Amino acid sequence: MANQILLGRALDANGYIAPAAKATIYADGTSTLITVYSDVAGTVVAANPIVADGDGFWPQRYVTEDAKAAVTTSADVALYTLDPAPTSQGTGASASQVSFAPTVPLPQTNVQAAIEAAAALAVSGFAAFGLGITGNATLLANLDATGTGAGIYRFDGTTTGTFPTGVAAGDTGMVELWRQAGATAMMELHHATSNLVFRRRLTATVWGAWRETPNVNQATASGDLIYRGASDFVRLPKGTDGQFLTLAAGVPAWGSPNWTFLSAVTTTSGTTADTTGIPSTAREVLIVLRGVSLSGTDDLLVRLGTASGFEATGYDSDGSYGGVTVLGTTGFVARLSGSSRSHRGFMNLVLTGSNQWCEAHSTGYSNGGGFKTLADTLTQIRLLPNGTDTFDGGSYQVGYR
Repeated sequence: MANQILLGRALDANGYIAPAAKATIYADGTSTLITVYSDVAGTVVAANPIVADGDGFWPQRYVTEDAKAAVTTSADVALYTLDPAPTSQGTGASASQVSFAPTVPLPQTNVQAAIEAAAALAVSGFAAFGLGITGNATLLANLDATGTGAGIYRFDGTTTGTFPTGVAAGDTGMVELWRQAGATAMMELHHATSNLVFRRRLTATVWGAWRETPNVNQATASGDLIYRGASDFVRLPKGTDGQFLTLAAGVPAWGSPNWTFLSAVTTTSGTTADTTGIPSTAREVLIVLRGVSLSGTDDLLVRLGTASGFEATGYDSDGSYGGVTVLGTTGFVARLSGSSRSHRGFMNLVLTGSNQWCEAHSTGYSNGGGFKTLADTLTQIRLLPNGTDTFDGGSYQVGYR
């Protein structure tokens, strides 16, 4: 595409029309003739010099380079020189066909190429700060540096500085840094091997402590709870009406205020009657006695057991009937002292501390209570006589909540 050369109307020194004036076209600043075209595409060569009509008007002519116009009369008397001669962009010319004066950072010679190069330079400049990149972000050398420019960086095992608790440089990840002012900034760290996110602030050119940002799966509902799991934040869906929050092995869970009863155990023979299956979340245990009787005059003992077995020492208990009190150190004791008697009622066990259970009972023939601290979590219950008797009637059932 060529540019139209603009010559103006041909006038002599007195301002009169110069019919058939001539305009000889040279390369800008030289006496070297250049090609003149009669079409904007720059394909049809026209005469040089250009000749004006009788009214001093010039035909449309085009050039493809910077030009000088030396204007004379029809008799070759010099009138004036335009150096450089003004031109205008050819009709419909694109940016790629408009010349551009090259510079050191932008050596392109047309506007289209110069614009594209400038855009590329801008993107490459942003890339140093993690913006506009498609590959690796810039590695952050020191997490605690106070003069780092705003941007998005990555960290790896070579990065120094203060990391959040539970995060090591070798875990790798991303750091966002946004500056408010020279001495004020905000930093956010994204852990690469989990969903953990941490934030801290730079105030008066000093980095503050890291804070962990809760970050959980979507689809939470009103009433859900968020707690810190082993390696991430976890959502605990809301429970049902009447439930309460419990803790099992350090993990929150919903518990029910209602009793859950295990299968009944008969006490019609033998010297022991065991119940297993008490969960670690139990905070209260109820032993319901339904006519439990012994073959002689022994009293009834209740022993607590863990996953390691039943514990037969360390009890501090008593049971009373008819003004007589018996003490129990090998189990919670309920006084019976009569072969024609049986226990009807309950024993209530309440967890009062770390594996410490408090017992109280009312069984018709005995009232009393006691304490026992287990070596581990309660999982099972055993009924037995405190002597050589055997069971000869009734049953019992264990409930928990």
